[in-house]
Amino acid sequence: MQVADGVFQFKIPMPSRSHIPSGGLRYTLVYALETAEGWVVIDAGLNTDEGLQAFQDQMAEAEIALRDVSVILITHGHADHAGLANRFKELTGAQLAIHRLDASEEHSRQHNQGQSPEETNRVLRRYGVPAGELEQAMAGRPRAGGDDHDRAWRMPTLAVDMMLEGGEELVPGTGLWTIWTPGHSAGHICLYDEKRRLLFSGDHVLPGITPHVNLFPGEEGNPLALFLEGHRKLKDLDVEMVHPAHEHSFPDLGKRVDEMLNHHRDRMNEMLAQVQDGQKTSWEVSSKIGWNVASWEKLDPWTRRAALMETLAHLEYMVSAGEMERGERESMVVYGLPRT
Repeated sequence: MQVADGVFQFKIPMPSRSHIPSGGLRYTLVYALETAEGWVVIDAGLNTDEGLQAFQDQMAEAEIALRDVSVILITHGHADHAGLANRFKELTGAQLAIHRLDASEEHSRQHNQGQSPEETNRVLRRYGVPAGELEQAMAGRPRAGGDDHDRAWRMPTLAVDMMLEGGEELVPGTGLWTIWTPGHSAGHICLYDEKRRLLFSGDHVLPGITPHVNLFPGEEGNPLALFLEGHRKLKDLDVEMVHPAHEHSFPDLGKRVDEMLNHHRDRMNEMLAQVQDGQKTSWEVSSKIGWNVASWEKLDPWTRRAALMETLAHLEYMVSAGEMERGERESMVVYGLPRT
């Protein structure tokens, strides 16, 4: 589907993830941008034969020759964006570009849950996961479609040609500028089309949902601070339309940025309310706040683990801002209001 002059949007199907109560997202939105130096493709979708065929069919419908693709930009190193990247590269002969932080072996290891079971068990207990849920929380994502489904959701080792930092013109003379927007992943990149006044936002800014920003128990860093700062950085861009990697395109970037900032502030206020009567573990806070996909009682163990990591990112953000204090209770990490 053509969404602007010289810009096409393709839908690359995503296999169902039945462990998500809402049914999950149905597509990764992949874009093709025409430049004087050839076509630039943004993202690639999950690594399935169906997805590869969908890309080829939609490229043909748009009358874009595969050999005319010069660059494939991956917004971030998650499987629903990078899974088909190597196969797209082989198909087109294009150069593959991604931020260096999401091209690293460390990123791939973390995304594929490369931590030892013993260490995972230890840190989950430290942050309050009850003994009765540890085994299931450590087991990995529930399988919705057997081995083929598992392979599709594994992050491949990418054959990268261009390591990005953010701030560079992706193809000289095109006005396509990379913007480093970490948080959802360490190396997330948005692409700003200055000439067309378009923002290709990956998962950083989505029209109806909020991307997962997490901190695994025991990890260092403040991903939520980076994520929110990335939104503030984008707010004043001269943008006519935002083209994200999921859901649908939308106007008024500034309004959506404000909504996202307010959402995370509301979420933090909700967590602050949970520690008014004393210190709690991240798990205890997670279990008492509202989740959009379902109530806590209806979340499966893997989704509860994801909720724990998202909660932890918010708690650590508030610790860094002086709104909360981290402590220790019975060998567990706890969070509470600062002592006066």
